[in-house]
Parts: sequence; C-alpha cells; structure tokens
Amino acid sequence: MRMKLFIKDKSAFVGWIRFQHQLEDEINAWLADNPIIRIVHVTQSSNGGSFDTSKVWISVWYEEGTYPFGAVAEAARAAGLPASQGVTKSVQATDR
Repeated sequence: MRMKLFIKDKSAFVGWIRFQHQLEDEINAWLADNPIIRIVHVTQSSNGGSFDTSKVWISVWYEEGTYPFGAVAEAARAAGLPASQGVTKSVQATDR
C-alpha cells in the first residue's frame, strides 16, 4: 500500500470556493495521471485560525496495479489516448 499526501495553504486573499477548486483540480490531475490504482482510504485534516492561514492535508491511501481495467488503461496510454478514454471504451464494449 502507498500513500499520496496533498498539502495546500489557503491564503487570506483566496476565497474558500477558489481554494476548494484548486485543491480538487490538483487531486483530480493526480488521479488522471494514475488510473491503475485502487483507493483504499482517504483522510483529511486542517489547521489555522483567524490570524493564521489555513493549511489542509489530504492523504490518499492506495494500491497500485489493482484497477480492473488496468490493461486497457495502459494500452490507451501507449496509444497516446488519455487512459480514461480507453477504460470508457472498454466498459462500453463489454456492456453490449
């Protein structure tokens, strides 16, 4: 099992909605780059106060090579396609 840690400081000059979108974008980009994983556990913690910037930690605990369509994702990546396209096409083909 492995763990990816995301740590982000929220500046007093950045609103919470914008901060949330930035953090989501960072996590989603990492997930898109790592399609052949199985998420096992996610934790979140934060600190800060009225006179201190807020800091958010998110840990994603995962296993590599356990994604059910991993071979399809790898083939899509090798063909220069986003891995998620290969997985989507595989699921659609098997659903018929």
